[in-house]
Amino acid sequence: MIDKNQIEQWLHENLITQEQAKKMLLDVMQKKQETTSNKITIAISTIGSLFLGIGAILFVASNWQLIPNVIKASLLIGSTFGTYAVGYLLKYKLQNLPKVGASLLFLGSLLFGTSIFLIAQMYHVNANNHTLVLSWLIGVLPLVYAFLSIPIALLSIFLSYLWVGLFLHHNYISLYWYHGAYNDATLIPILYVLLGVFLFSLGSLHYFFNKLKNIAQIYRLAGINTIMFCLFFLSFRFIYAINLLGYPEYAASSFSIRFLSSFLSLPAGKMLFIWIILCSIFNILFSVISSIYNPSKSKFNILESILSVTITLSALLCFFVVTTTSFYLLLFNFILLNLIFLLIIFGYRKEDIRLINVGMLWLAAFIAARYFDFFWNFLSRSLFFIIGGLILVFCGIILERKRRELKNELEQPSKHTTIDLSRKKYIFILLGFFWLAIIGGYIVIKEHILRTGQEVILKTVPVDPRDLFRGDYVILKYPISTINMKTLPTEKNDFNVGDHIFVELSIKDDYAEASRINASHKKDTLAIQGTVKDIVGNQLYIEYGIESYFVPENKGKEIERMVGKNIDVRAMISKSGKAIIKTLLIDGKEIT
Repeated sequence: MIDKNQIEQWLHENLITQEQAKKMLLDVMQKKQETTSNKITIAISTIGSLFLGIGAILFVASNWQLIPNVIKASLLIGSTFGTYAVGYLLKYKLQNLPKVGASLLFLGSLLFGTSIFLIAQMYHVNANNHTLVLSWLIGVLPLVYAFLSIPIALLSIFLSYLWVGLFLHHNYISLYWYHGAYNDATLIPILYVLLGVFLFSLGSLHYFFNKLKNIAQIYRLAGINTIMFCLFFLSFRFIYAINLLGYPEYAASSFSIRFLSSFLSLPAGKMLFIWIILCSIFNILFSVISSIYNPSKSKFNILESILSVTITLSALLCFFVVTTTSFYLLLFNFILLNLIFLLIIFGYRKEDIRLINVGMLWLAAFIAARYFDFFWNFLSRSLFFIIGGLILVFCGIILERKRRELKNELEQPSKHTTIDLSRKKYIFILLGFFWLAIIGGYIVIKEHILRTGQEVILKTVPVDPRDLFRGDYVILKYPISTINMKTLPTEKNDFNVGDHIFVELSIKDDYAEASRINASHKKDTLAIQGTVKDIVGNQLYIEYGIESYFVPENKGKEIERMVGKNIDVRAMISKSGKAIIKTLLIDGKEIT
């Protein structure tokens, strides 16, 4: 963008006249004022939209048990689709308030996800369920391409990170804490490295379509930063020290194929293994396609694809092969340092200041980290920080000066993508039905269980009487959550963590009790489906998905004082074994 200094320089070199200079300065000032005004409008409308959404969410959540299910669902669906419709109307139909309309479309995406979680609370489903986040991601992803919305693209990237994190929490924790099947600190950064390469490679494919260039840049930058962060984490020695502590059997040789038998014997291990392999295949496939067809028309495209494949293969190597040497430490430091310099070079050659900023940021982090590695044990603490501070300040000055020079040299006027409005109406309607199918389908499934399932009463045991409530929900544990395989008939004795099992129930004194353990559902039996979370000796610890009971805001303490009384749960169990809490009973009475 032309600035005041350039105009004065052109005037000094007699390239423009005094009158032209005045006119150009006036245009620059007007452009700056317009840009500032647009930013303020976007900020105010976005904050206002968020406030409205938060207010609606808090209203529904704080009065959760007082509002009938039909009204709850109507409020959530109405606010979501109302916001979505008004945003579309302002941005595309009337086109009188496009910035506010874009903010409302973004708010509609947030409310869609919030509706999914609050409707899940209606049926007392645990909120940290990765399938809920995946449903949210699937629901908002089409909006990125339908409306070319960068904020919604950023939301989809955040949701992908969140989904992978919850997916890891659901699967990796059982492997690490319960069985020690994968006592390895590199698994999490490896998974996120693969996700980063996936985002980068997927972003490169967006260059096939001219309208998706801005979205491509968002995905690629997110992928680059994810890769850099994970490689930076893998550049520290202590990560690999943790690995070897967990695998003393590998000490006999420098390089060994990792023992994956115990890892793959568990359902959680299989899920993570499949995720790693599929993500790696897609990364390599996307990179090859991008390299062959070169959609960005960039001479650096082949090198980018080679780097993507190299990082993917390095991550796979770290997953499958264990070493007592410093091979991976040197490998990931080498890759990280090369990527930093390539980012700066690519940024300069492609005239992209964002790549230069990312490269210089990670260069500063790399220098600081390696300074700690090499000099922490050799210098006194005061001298260490004084010298380190001077080095960082000096490097910061140099990097910032160079960054500004490159920015002034490279920065060009922004290009705005034109939007074809001819099909927006139909896309808007289809996406509305798509959202309705996701939310409505979830409600229909849960309501079907409530209306057609068999009612049972289950005894409950508080996990900790001193901490029965966390937030505004009750943590529940059942006698049938802990089963001794020696005391009950069992279809098989070799269950693993993560296995889905079916516990047959019999009614005794109005309460449902475990009578048999099956690996599959048996016809014409009353059985509840659960997941094995831990195995200690002959004891199975099972989770049924009914361990949380949500209560109105600020009502937890009132119920907590009733802990000494009999606490039971009235649940509905479908023919397939799925269970839903209908209500909580205290001394046989429903709590209200």
